[in-house]
Amino acid sequence: MSRKWTICLVAALTLVGLALRLRGLGNLGFWGDEAYQALAVEGILKHGYPLLPSGAVYLRALPFQYLQAVSAFVFGLNEFALRFPGVLFGAAVIPAIYLLGRDLFGRGAGILAAAVLAFSVMEIDMSRFARVYTMLQFVYVLGLWSFYRGFMKGEKRFQLPAHALAVLAVLLHQIGLFLVLAYFIPLFIKGYQVAGRAKLAMTGVAIAVGGKLLGSVEHALSYGRVLEHSAQGGAGGLAGKFSTLFVPIRLDLFDPLMNSGGLLTLVFIALSALAGIYLVACGIRTRQWGIAISLFIVLIFSILQQLGLTVLVLAGLMLMTWRDPKLHSPWAYQAALSIIAGYGAFWFSYGVASPQWYEATRMAAEPQPALWVKLASLIGHYPRVGERFLFPYLKAWPVITVVSLGAALALIFRHILRGRAGGDFFAAAIYFFPLFLVGVAQNDNSNARYLFPVYAVMILLLAWMVLEFAGRTARNPVMRWALALTLALVVCTDADPVAAWGVASQTYATSLEAEKGVTSDNYGFHKDHQAAGRFVRGRAGSEDVIISFNGALDYVYAGRIEYYFVGNQMDIFKDDGYRKDVFTGVPLIKGMDDFYRVLFANGGRKIWILGFSQRDYAKEIYPAEVLRFFEALEPQRVFTARDARTPVYMIDGKAEPLEIIL
Repeated sequence: MSRKWTICLVAALTLVGLALRLRGLGNLGFWGDEAYQALAVEGILKHGYPLLPSGAVYLRALPFQYLQAVSAFVFGLNEFALRFPGVLFGAAVIPAIYLLGRDLFGRGAGILAAAVLAFSVMEIDMSRFARVYTMLQFVYVLGLWSFYRGFMKGEKRFQLPAHALAVLAVLLHQIGLFLVLAYFIPLFIKGYQVAGRAKLAMTGVAIAVGGKLLGSVEHALSYGRVLEHSAQGGAGGLAGKFSTLFVPIRLDLFDPLMNSGGLLTLVFIALSALAGIYLVACGIRTRQWGIAISLFIVLIFSILQQLGLTVLVLAGLMLMTWRDPKLHSPWAYQAALSIIAGYGAFWFSYGVASPQWYEATRMAAEPQPALWVKLASLIGHYPRVGERFLFPYLKAWPVITVVSLGAALALIFRHILRGRAGGDFFAAAIYFFPLFLVGVAQNDNSNARYLFPVYAVMILLLAWMVLEFAGRTARNPVMRWALALTLALVVCTDADPVAAWGVASQTYATSLEAEKGVTSDNYGFHKDHQAAGRFVRGRAGSEDVIISFNGALDYVYAGRIEYYFVGNQMDIFKDDGYRKDVFTGVPLIKGMDDFYRVLFANGGRKIWILGFSQRDYAKEIYPAEVLRFFEALEPQRVFTARDARTPVYMIDGKAEPLEIIL
């Protein structure tokens, strides 16, 4: 296919993708975290900066917020306006993935990946969510392409844009660090310029550290003195975010291994002996005993599953050798990576084979788990990859996950066999390195959206694998492409043109697959905050009291709330002795005792209770007494939203609170 026709095809795919993302964009009301954007953009339009009703300043993804503010200035402050920038970036990912795929694997892989993304239901859903994730994915993919052209292929005109995009990614979201990981890829590639390798690694460290410091400053400026983290929230700062890097050494995990006397015990001994002999041989051959000793320490920490200490040793090795080209040998980093991967694979295999070891790990939540749960959980060095990646992605997109994982492993194998300039390893690394970061980060969310930037890379690897298989099966170009397209439709179940068209036809009654949800709450339906909030807004008097179960979402549509019943959520701060919500600034109700106090304190006033519903996951958020109370309150329901699940209750001011409670 000629360059002209390729450009036309990619442009057509982009326009089709844009149309699918735009269709019916404002039909459904805000949900999930979209309300935070609405409050922040309203602050920008009124004050010039994202001042929240609470008095806090919302600085997350500031560039994206100002783009939303421009859209709201043009179209008005509504659902369409706040979602429009995300749609533009979602469509822009289509040509971006083509560029990356073209340079890594050829024009065919780029076109196929672009076609899949154009019709991907996941991509369309996320593009229609008024948060930063599609902009971040676009910056990630374009940044990878710029980095590859600038630093892997040596084209200087791409180097400054690559740096700028890496900085922008970190400014947008903490998972922008995925792009910074590309700076460490040259460490593992033979033949890369020594000085450039070290310089890039140090630049990556600087951007990452700078991003974390900037994030701390942003947090302080946003919430300042008022934010109060609960004990359940975990440690703060850089150490808190990556606390799973550093865990106590558990020698008891070796007891069942040594006592079993089975094949895996022999494998463990043989692996350790071979690794030690290899390092001694490398030390004798290169006479770089400082590096060899450092790698012995890496070996010991890998055996003990001390990933954090391993990372520190590698960082020290890099600092020790980066000034001296004679010492800066890629074999050291390749050996370290092989050791870490080898012992990761060993502990993974042993965990699957040994129930005793599995039960000893902290991730064993259920007795007698299914085999796939073991496979997803026990990744040895990376204890949270299972819950953060394999669990949600295998459940939501099993074929895509398995095929893309196989493609990444095949690329590493081909890189080892052929020793190519680094394109194969680069493609595999931009898949695996983010999984490593996700596996060690301290975050309780396992939602699929937190790996959304990498989803485009997964699709690209899938496209390459499909084309490779088709190319080896059919030699005729027409037959090859016909087979590739057929396989892509079968393998990539997410890219369904009919389902893609149907996204815009969703209503509040449409059942959604919770594991594919774009919101942090993983709703199985699009909750109708809009109708419930507007109902109360049109009927509540100035003296009435509004109690919300959805915080910012009800605030946006009802225009005000007086109290926020938060269940077990912890985003709270202290102000003048009251516990209040970070975003709206209203007092929080933490349980039924607080709730009863509010009812009695407002006796004689009409009380509106907005947004509570008996959802499946309500049992996880609210105590049983809350659920019982609202079952008894059913006679006071005055409205049910269009989702048929979100109610509005009204306690008449003429009724005594005690009568309602009893």
